[in-house]
Amino acid sequence: MSERVIDISSDSVSARSRRGFLTALTSSAGLLALSAGSGAASKNPRTGATLRDTSEQAETEIPPYPDDPFIQPAFGIQYLLGWENFGWEAASNGDIQETVLGLHPDVLAFDQLLKYEYGRIDDSFRGYRRQFTLAENLNLPATSGMNVHIETDEEKAQSRYGPVAEESGWEFPDGTPVESPLDILGETFDGEPHQTEFEFETLGTPSVFAPGSLELLLNATVTQFESGYSGFFVDGVGVFRLHGLDFSRWARSAFRSHLGSLSGDKLSTFGVDDPQSFDVHEYLRENGLAPEDDADPREDPVFREYLLHQHEGIDGWFEDYRSHIEEEFPERTENGDIALYANQFTGNLRNPQAPNIYVSDSMDMIYTELFPTGDPASDVNYKIMRSVGNFSKPVIAKGTLSARSRSLPEEMDPRAANDTFQRFQLAEAYSTGARFQLPLTNRQGYSEEESVTNWVNGDGVVPEELSSFVDFLWAHKRFLTGLEPAGDVALVWSLPTHVWRQDRSWDFGGDDERGPVDAFTGAANALREAGFTYDVLTFGHPRLWDDADQLSRLSEYDSVVLAGVECLSDEQVAALRTYLDAGGTILCTDAVPDRDSMYRPRSDVKPLFERDGAAVVTGPFDRQRESEDESESPLPGALEERGVEPARRTDDADIAVHAHSQSDPDRTVIPLVNYDYDPESDSVSTKSEVRVRLPETADTEAAVRYYSPGETTDLEVAEREGSRRVTVPKLVEWGIIVAAEAPEDLAPETSEGSALDAIEAARASIKQADERDEVTRADLVVGNSKAQAAETAMSFEAYGQAKAAAAEAIDAVGGRVDEGGAEAAEAEGENNDDENVSDEENATGGNRSETDDDTPGFGIGTAVTALGGAAYLLKSQLFGGGGDKKSS
Repeated sequence: MSERVIDISSDSVSARSRRGFLTALTSSAGLLALSAGSGAASKNPRTGATLRDTSEQAETEIPPYPDDPFIQPAFGIQYLLGWENFGWEAASNGDIQETVLGLHPDVLAFDQLLKYEYGRIDDSFRGYRRQFTLAENLNLPATSGMNVHIETDEEKAQSRYGPVAEESGWEFPDGTPVESPLDILGETFDGEPHQTEFEFETLGTPSVFAPGSLELLLNATVTQFESGYSGFFVDGVGVFRLHGLDFSRWARSAFRSHLGSLSGDKLSTFGVDDPQSFDVHEYLRENGLAPEDDADPREDPVFREYLLHQHEGIDGWFEDYRSHIEEEFPERTENGDIALYANQFTGNLRNPQAPNIYVSDSMDMIYTELFPTGDPASDVNYKIMRSVGNFSKPVIAKGTLSARSRSLPEEMDPRAANDTFQRFQLAEAYSTGARFQLPLTNRQGYSEEESVTNWVNGDGVVPEELSSFVDFLWAHKRFLTGLEPAGDVALVWSLPTHVWRQDRSWDFGGDDERGPVDAFTGAANALREAGFTYDVLTFGHPRLWDDADQLSRLSEYDSVVLAGVECLSDEQVAALRTYLDAGGTILCTDAVPDRDSMYRPRSDVKPLFERDGAAVVTGPFDRQRESEDESESPLPGALEERGVEPARRTDDADIAVHAHSQSDPDRTVIPLVNYDYDPESDSVSTKSEVRVRLPETADTEAAVRYYSPGETTDLEVAEREGSRRVTVPKLVEWGIIVAAEAPEDLAPETSEGSALDAIEAARASIKQADERDEVTRADLVVGNSKAQAAETAMSFEAYGQAKAAAAEAIDAVGGRVDEGGAEAAEAEGENNDDENVSDEENATGGNRSETDDDTPGFGIGTAVTALGGAAYLLKSQLFGGGGDKKSS
């Protein structure tokens, strides 16, 4: 999860403000302080310092983060810096801009992780500035990020964080000063620090109850937002539980405070008389509940309260983080112009952590790191994250692979292009309603030969196989946004189960005891391979994450599957009972849940499965496709026995079917994904005559069309055996079936003629701007790229996308359009602020320089000509307004 930051400072560039807003947040007047042991930010009692008010900041000058970032190029240090020793040739600024714009980006999600040096955010690595300048020249929102970990080497830790600790006055719970930044680390039961060995370094995980960790992250976030970034990435969520319970002095002191807040009656259930003298470490050891004892501590109410209190501490840490950012940037957060997101890691679900679920409420979008290879499938990962975002937040996935990756298929040649594999990665993610970042290069530190998933070759070219694929994706955005889940089966992902499932310090729920996880993923595999459409619903925890929205969706499904669910809250049992009363079907794999959300025994679930409509299904629930075990999962058969039919009517376990619904207009979107991928040849086996059952809501007269990168085909609806079906003639990597009540509901949102007029106006505006030498070369690159994108959209008959791209092209060059061959209007003024000129160029104005394209990675700032009155009227007629970029 961590990413190495290579310190190349020989050609360092001091960071300048993007719009003149950068201030030294880590100066003596700018440090946050944390109240001792609370984990919450507060006013520094020693200096009286708080972070400065930024409410008057001109937020409109910074590109806002989009509501739904559809396409996100990421990484790219090797390419942008022209690291020839890593395999990438030096590229001109103009070529880099055109290459990145050709991917139709909404955001540049570089997310290179920051670090501290001498108590300040260190962005001296020139790659940071190079990335940022690219985003600035393309007028795209940019993201930054930092890890929650800290350096574990004492000397480095003192150098990096010592000044912050001294300035803020970090103190232990007893009031004595913290002498070493390493004192804020969490600790195991045996007193070992919480730390993780990554590929490049070993990093420590602070206690969420200690001062420092939140302060360091907040300072970094505020600094970056003030300097012009629009998104901030927090690397590390599950790490706060990865090493087991925290028994540091911070955690034990916080628990004493928690006990002191409880009523006498509640304390009596724990057998605690004096909360302030209570030590949970001593309690567990004296009661035979230490890790070396042969006892399950989850049966003890004090242990359960201690564990749950730590989860609440993690949840509160992220809530505090968000609330402080909202206080610092009230207008930008209220307008949705900035985005906070964290690494809610799913990986291959080897060891899922509960915090990756409940921190979702503090995030603007759901971001997950995983390593999709097609085998095993990752569709269930995306469905989990869609669910924990309540199907309303964007889901973004990062998944780079290299020759060193453990999950890389053995047969795959990392030196080959593997373009089909990368196309498949996108298809799998977008088919579920998620998004997948496009890594320009792999993570920094990897050469081109080691990289498997870089989109830009060493010569700076995006292969046609990839560029054409992303063209298709972008052109059909209208069918892949605003999606609501519409599967037939709901598969339950249980937060209460994962709260109590595992702890590293005790033997229960270890890595070798994967029962609940294996049952869940096995059920997902069985459903997908049998051709059922399914969604994941997440059951929450009363003290951590509200699941009212998830429970309200139960009635939308033909069947609910509990796989690997051990714990249910009272509300969840009631909801399942109501669902069953209404005629729903509930299937449980193997054991019936017998614990409540606090891990206390419960016996009221078993009677539910003695009723009609509910059943316990036993048998193998491991992956089925190409399994050496010829036994099949009993789950698909149990569903069909109860009248739930698979959507795929072709007997081919390699074809997955997903189902979504859209409104205004009402449409059913059914993506198909072909998992028959051969890593040795980097190819998929093309499928023919794939039969698919339409949802019952689709009428026999419905208009149904199949969209794929190769062709668009109208499909006939046939009724057979009581269901409506269509046949897809050919499936390569993927395709999208879209069904609507009438043909016009499949038509583009604007006409062909209107789109062509818009493109003509864009070309005229660009030509005039070029002839008058009024805009920067970067503006012309953006304008021409957007106009080219508009013409690309026309080839897919995506007229709405074409018109929107044409509007962006006009915006890029200042919006000047001659009507009838005459100049529409003179500019009302020019913005030619020297602050927008790159540090490394001596440009004195907005005019283009002959050397612009010869400077790798750098461009001159924006000098936009204001839109004249007559030009605005023409643009309003063409586009219906001024072209709000955020709504595009």
